[in-house]
Amino acid sequence: YTGTLSCNANCQSFVTSACVAPDPIASAPTILHYWKMDEGSGATAHDSVGSLDLTTNATSPSWSGNGLFIPQTNHLMNATGLTSTSWTMYYYGSFGSAGSGSGDGNVYMWTFGSPSIFQPLIRWNHSSTQCSGLTDNNTFMLNFPGSSCSNVARFSANTLVKIVVTYDSSSQTLNTYLNGTLYATYTGANYSISNGMFYLGGYYGEYVTGYSNVYGVDMTVKKMAWFNAALTLNQINSYGMAN
Repeated sequence: YTGTLSCNANCQSFVTSACVAPDPIASAPTILHYWKMDEGSGATAHDSVGSLDLTTNATSPSWSGNGLFIPQTNHLMNATGLTSTSWTMYYYGSFGSAGSGSGDGNVYMWTFGSPSIFQPLIRWNHSSTQCSGLTDNNTFMLNFPGSSCSNVARFSANTLVKIVVTYDSSSQTLNTYLNGTLYATYTGANYSISNGMFYLGGYYGEYVTGYSNVYGVDMTVKKMAWFNAALTLNQINSYGMAN
């Protein structure tokens, strides 16, 4: 904990400032971008470490409790500028009401550039056509490479979760963690990013191609971060990104 101690002109009395716990994410050696989501108003989530600000297309952005609410038909994104050979992505927030319709729904949180990469962050099924037990407004699953219906991290709606995805370019290994537990590993693909876009939302297809058969989900984003290295589980825990 850090604070300050000062005295008056004659040093007859002392004044101390409130102790504030240091933010381990902000001081991490490999932190590249950090969105604290503490603006409280406006349409922009500022990058407190780098210069990769994110903007939402929500008509009236709603902020509360150090978080930004993103309705199911909106997104949060930057145009370009994300570059990492090895990396770690961190998301802290919750997912709420899902869009209506039949079939599967996805929330996309990924990046693309060179090479082109895009992947759903979470998935649910309106009709349980793929994985049983995934229903609207109830249960979600992480959906990164290496996951399957038999090997899946599931979590409830409106529950705060910490999702971490790491990519080690030397071994081409992608690891996905939910609340500090490793649940999926995928190897053999190049996920290094060069001048890529960062995007969070359920309507990516509609945004890029006009394709509208993508069902979104309400979400509240508390924090997000991007590291320029593949963090170990010990580092994930030490930075408070596990539970």
